[in-house]
Amino acid sequence: MEDDVAAIAKTVADNYFDSDLTGAFLDLVVQLYGAFPQGGWKARLIRGRTIEQPLKIPFVAAIVVVVNPHKPEFTTEVLKKAGEALQKYIDIGSWREVKLFLRLFGCLQGLFEGDGVFTILEELFSRAADLQMKSSEDVSPTENGWAALLLT
Repeated sequence: MEDDVAAIAKTVADNYFDSDLTGAFLDLVVQLYGAFPQGGWKARLIRGRTIEQPLKIPFVAAIVVVVNPHKPEFTTEVLKKAGEALQKYIDIGSWREVKLFLRLFGCLQGLFEGDGVFTILEELFSRAADLQMKSSEDVSPTENGWAALLLT
């Protein structure tokens, strides 16, 4: 697996200015339910998206981490697009997707300064634990959703 990560990262870094390749990889990381027509090479590449196949999150994150020293501007694009997608799912209350994007950011922890995303995760877990202790009558359905999401 390490060789695969290194080979893909090298391909992305070496071909950074190939917008088809880098765009397809960005979509691999953050595009959830493909906007590409079925059957094209992009559609085939995108089938392994973060949300649809969450067990691939660490693999995709490892590629981003390996690309970072060679093309930090690409990593910035990945983080920006993933952050926008995360915000979209928070706004609509799609907690499963939020949880998976938080997992992605957790896997990318080495790219952040200081405690990075762990500070956010600790705060969310703390709030979820507090919500679990409250009576269900005192907590809104949205808050219950967060509590159940974070403690599962």
